Amino acid sequence: METPSSRRDQIYHYIQDKTQQLIHNKAIDHHGIDALSCAIDLKLDRANVSKELNYLWRDGRIIKIQGRPVYYLSYQTLSDNFPNCYIPSIIGKNDSLSNYLKEKQKVEDHPIHNEIDPLDSLIGSDGSLGDLILKAKSAISYPPYGLHTLIRGNHGVGKTRFALSMFKYAVKKGYLQKESPFCTLYCRNYSEDPALFAAALLGEEKNSPNKKSTGLLERSCGGVLLLEQIECLNTSSLNLLSSIINQGYYTHLGGSETYPIECMMIGTVQKGDSLALACIEESIPIVIDLLDLEDRGMYEKLQIILDLFSKEAKSIGHPLHVHKDIITCFAVMVYKNNITQLSNEIKIACSRAFLDMEQNPYSNTVYLNFHHLSSSLLASNQSDVKAKPEILSMLSTVKSNFLLFGKNETFQIHSILEINSEYMFNSKIEQFIAELNIDIEQIDNMEKYVHKNIEYLKKCEKLQLRAIKSHINPIVYQVVITHLLHFPKYKSLLTHEQLLYGILIRITHILKKYEGSFAQDTPSSGIHTLYPEEFSIGSNIFNYFNSIYNLRIQNKEVDLFASYLALSAQQLRQTNVAILVVCHGLSIASQMVNFVKATITEDLHIDAIDFREGLALDDILELTCTKAQALNQGVGVLVCCDMEPLTSLGDFIAQQTGIPSKTIKSISLSQLLYLAQKSLRGINILDSFEEESTAIPSSANHKIENQSFISKVIQKIISKTTSFIDTQRAVDVLMFCLQKILQDLSIPYNDEIATKYLIHCVNMLERVIRNQPWEYIRIHAFIENNTTIFHIVEKNLEYASNSFDIVIPSSEIAYITEIFIAAT
Repeated sequence: METPSSRRDQIYHYIQDKTQQLIHNKAIDHHGIDALSCAIDLKLDRANVSKELNYLWRDGRIIKIQGRPVYYLSYQTLSDNFPNCYIPSIIGKNDSLSNYLKEKQKVEDHPIHNEIDPLDSLIGSDGSLGDLILKAKSAISYPPYGLHTLIRGNHGVGKTRFALSMFKYAVKKGYLQKESPFCTLYCRNYSEDPALFAAALLGEEKNSPNKKSTGLLERSCGGVLLLEQIECLNTSSLNLLSSIINQGYYTHLGGSETYPIECMMIGTVQKGDSLALACIEESIPIVIDLLDLEDRGMYEKLQIILDLFSKEAKSIGHPLHVHKDIITCFAVMVYKNNITQLSNEIKIACSRAFLDMEQNPYSNTVYLNFHHLSSSLLASNQSDVKAKPEILSMLSTVKSNFLLFGKNETFQIHSILEINSEYMFNSKIEQFIAELNIDIEQIDNMEKYVHKNIEYLKKCEKLQLRAIKSHINPIVYQVVITHLLHFPKYKSLLTHEQLLYGILIRITHILKKYEGSFAQDTPSSGIHTLYPEEFSIGSNIFNYFNSIYNLRIQNKEVDLFASYLALSAQQLRQTNVAILVVCHGLSIASQMVNFVKATITEDLHIDAIDFREGLALDDILELTCTKAQALNQGVGVLVCCDMEPLTSLGDFIAQQTGIPSKTIKSISLSQLLYLAQKSLRGINILDSFEEESTAIPSSANHKIENQSFISKVIQKIISKTTSFIDTQRAVDVLMFCLQKILQDLSIPYNDEIATKYLIHCVNMLERVIRNQPWEYIRIHAFIENNTTIFHIVEKNLEYASNSFDIVIPSSEIAYITEIFIAAT
C-alpha cells in the first residue's frame, strides 16, 4: 500500500524532473506543474496531490506561482541552476520568475568574474567601507610585506574580519603566497605581564638550542601578524611594540642578534581607549576607522542581517523561513555591541526555532516566529519604530512576504537587495533621462509634468544625482547658473542643484536636437502671465543659446523652463500636504493617527475623524470640511478612508472649500505610515500621492456590508459574555483586523465567519488581559501544518495587540486560525 511519505516523494521527484525540463526549454515564466496535470501523469487522486503539494510548499521544497491554475516548481532545482539568485517561495499573479533569475555562469567560461574579491565582497564595499577598502588594498599591496595597519572601532564592528579579508585579498592577488601564515596574538591575555608579552612576540634564546622558543614575529615571517585588542596592553608593552615597529627589527629575549621584521602587522584597537595608544598610532602609517553598525545606514544594516541569516541556514543545514516583519524587528533594534550583538540575537532566535523543528518529525524547514525572538528584541521593536517605514520601503523590493534562506546558498544577499536596487537605479535613471527628451508638444499639462520630475529629483540619492549630472552639457550648466546669480531670489537654488537638473538636461537635449536648424515656433502656453519673472529669465538664457548656437527655440520651451524655475523655488519654501484619516468605528482612525504621531516625531499635519455608529453622514461631511480648512497648509489635503460612503470625501472638500483634495481608500496602517513619510519629504503634489497609492500595500478592501447585523451580535451575544473590556472598542479593532485577514486569504466576507471570529476574539482579549490564555495541544505541529494561514492571522492581529498593549500567544492564535481554515 502506498504511504503518504512515498507518494510525497514521488510527486516531489516528478516536479524536479519537470522543472529541469522547463529550465532547459527556457519556459519557466508563467509555467509550472499544476495539481491536475500531476495527478493525471502519476495516476493519483487530485485531492491527495493538492494536499502533498501544499505540504511540500510549506516545507520549502517547492515554490508556488499564483494564478489559475496555481503552478509549482522545485526550489532545489531552481537553486542549482541559478545559484546566485534569490528565489521567493511565492511568485505573485502579475509577477514573473525571470525577474529573480539570471543565467548560470560557468566557472570555466568566466574564471576571473567568478572569483570573489575578499575585500570588495564585504558588505558596504560600495558604501561606508569604500574608502577604507582602498586604504586596505594600498597597505597590503605595498612591497615587500605590506604597510603596518591599525584598525580602530568599537566592540563588535568587525575589525578581525576586516583584517582577515585583507590577508585573503593579498593571497588572492599574489602579494602573499598561499601557504603564508596568518598568526594572531591576543593582547588581553598579556595585559598584566609585559615579560610574557615580550616572550610571546619576540621569542627567547636559551642556553640549550632545544629550549629555544619561537616568537610570533618569527612564525609570521612572510605573512600577517594580527595583534588583537592592543588597548589591553600596559604602557611597557605598548612602548616595546612601538619601538619594534619604528626600528623595523627585533631581538630574541636573552639574545643579541637582530632580525628584520618580515611580516605585516595589523593591530585592532577600541576607539579612544587610552592616551598611551598615541605612541602606537604614531608608529603605524595606515589607520582604518570602522563605523558602528547604526552609523552605516539602514541599507547596509539590512544587508548584514540577511547575510547572517543566510549563514545560519548554511550552518544548521536546513532552509530557514523568515517573515519580512521579523527582519524588520532585527533592523529596528539598536545594537550597542554592533554586529557581534546582532549575530548573537539571530543565533538565539534560530536556535529556538530549530528546537521547535526538531520536535516535529515531519518538517525539514526552520520557521522563525515572533515567540522565538528575545525579550530585549521585542521590547526594542515596541519602543523604537521610527525606522520602520524606511525598512519596509527597502524590503518592498522583495515581493514575497517571506524570505527563504537555502541551506547551500551563499549569494542570496546580493540577489535580495543589491540586484533589485541596481536594477531600480539604472531603470529609473534611463526612464528619467528619456522623459526629459520627449517632444514639447506631447506634454499636455506642463505644471504636472514639471511636478513629476521635480518629485523624482528630490528623492534621488548622491549616486543617482551624479549619474544625472553626467548627462548635462557643462556649458548649459555654467550659463544657467551664471544667469541665476543675478537674481537673489534664486541664489538659494545653487545649494539645491538637483532641483534644476531636470531643465538643464532638457536644454542639453534641445541643443543637440536643433543645433544648426530652426525649430518651428508655436504659441506660448500662457506661462509668461503666470510666472512673468521666471519667463523673463528663461527668455534671456535661451536668447543667449540662440545667438551662440544659431537656432531659435520654441516659446513653449521657455514656458517649461519658467515652470521649472518657479516650482523649484516653491519647493524650498513649501509646506507639506495635510492628511485627514476618516474610518468607520469608535476609534479606528484615531488610533491609527496616534500610532503615526508616536512613530514619526516630525511636525505632521494630520488629524482623524471616527465615523461612529449613530453619527449622520451630513455631520461627517461638515466635520471633514472644518478639519480640512484647519489642516490645509496651502497645498491641499489627502483624505484617507476605509470604505464607502467615505470614498468621495476628497471631491466634496474640493467642491465646498476650494482646497485641493484627493482620496486614498482602503487605508491601512502601513500605508498611512508611508504616506506620512512621503509628506515630510516636501513633495506637495497630491497627484503623486494618488498615483503611488496603488504601489503601497493596501489594507483589506472587502466591504463589511451588514453593519446592523454586527450591532445585533454585539448587543445580544458578545456584550453578555464580557466582564470588563470595552466591547465596542474591541469589536472596532477586531473588525479592522478581520478585513485585513480576509483580504490576505482571498476569502469573501460573510456574517457567519464574522460572528464566529468576533465572539471568540473578544473573549480571547479578556483572557489574555487577565493572563489566562487557553492552551493548545500539539501547537507546534499545528503551526507546522498551517504555517501560511497562521502567519497571516498572527501578523494581522498585531493591531489588536498594540491597541490593548498585550501579546497574543500562539495558542490563542491557533484557535483563531482554525476559524479561517474552515472557511478556505
